[in-house]
Amino acid sequence: MLLGENGKWMWLTAPDLSPNDVLKRCPQLVIDRFVLITSKDNKPRALTEDCQKIGWQAREKYVLSPRIGSIDQLSAQFFDEWYIFLAPAEPAINENFVSHEGFRLTKGHMGLFEMKADEQEVRFWEQLSAVRPHAFIAANENLFFCTDDGDLYESVAIAIQDSQWALEAT
Repeated sequence: MLLGENGKWMWLTAPDLSPNDVLKRCPQLVIDRFVLITSKDNKPRALTEDCQKIGWQAREKYVLSPRIGSIDQLSAQFFDEWYIFLAPAEPAINENFVSHEGFRLTKGHMGLFEMKADEQEVRFWEQLSAVRPHAFIAANENLFFCTDDGDLYESVAIAIQDSQWALEAT
């Protein structure tokens, strides 16, 4: 797991995990929140009639959830990208990052060596700062998580460690 900070944002990445792995161990990430999904298995999310009936809304570049009451309302894969808000929001999302091959977070890495952010990562941090979600979670070959909430960051970090231990035990 890599950890870092960039301004007010605390972030972490971990290999071989999806957002579902985190949600199972840390449902408070989304419960009583609103989720904006920009990528579902590397594609825009298609809304079923049932989803629309319970309040999901489609926009040009993303879909918006109603207030989430249960993690059963969500299903996450690899190549998913979610912005999580405390209140309904419809920010300008200009770019989907999880779909970029090799996308990763490095700025503010807290390791023994300094890592340089590439152009994609610079655009990611600019968009995250403009959109101002409570949290962000996505996965390609790595899971990415960002938040400015220290308690949530700690809970997700523990959930990720538990998930990684469970993977290693199998």
